[in-house]
Amino acid sequence: MIDLTNWAAGHRGGIDGILAFLVLAMGSMCTVAVVVRLCSRLWRLMRHRSGEALKPLLEDESFVFELWGAIFLCMVATLTPNVFAPFTTPQTTFTGQVAKQAGLRALSCPTLNDFDRMPRQDRYECEYVDDKGRAHDMSLLVASGGKVWLYDHQGKPLKVEK
Repeated sequence: MIDLTNWAAGHRGGIDGILAFLVLAMGSMCTVAVVVRLCSRLWRLMRHRSGEALKPLLEDESFVFELWGAIFLCMVATLTPNVFAPFTTPQTTFTGQVAKQAGLRALSCPTLNDFDRMPRQDRYECEYVDDKGRAHDMSLLVASGGKVWLYDHQGKPLKVEK
């Protein structure tokens, strides 16, 4: 038996990834807008050689909004470095985690949608490559509560490395 309770608890998905994406997207757009506006201002100053006709940047409401968005992105990235973890760290798939905990080189289950979450309770036909490099067929029984049992092609429980 393999206990995937701790792994499953960290792979529920949900709103954390969405919030991180929204912060990253909005902050990036604001940062790009600030840079574009500053470059445009610099270009106009160089071309006309005078800035009397230009509105001061800090009196421009949209520039102030964009500047605050860029500052917010920098603050979030500095104060909470784990907010962007869903985009930088690769997520372990279900079969990858089972193979890792069972001491297998590879595990493939064609009838299973391999996501980074626990699949529904069912029995799945799978193939695996053991630690010696030999390919085998087996069935994988996924039980409720984050527990997984592996059986070889003869129906005997597969020995799992701890």
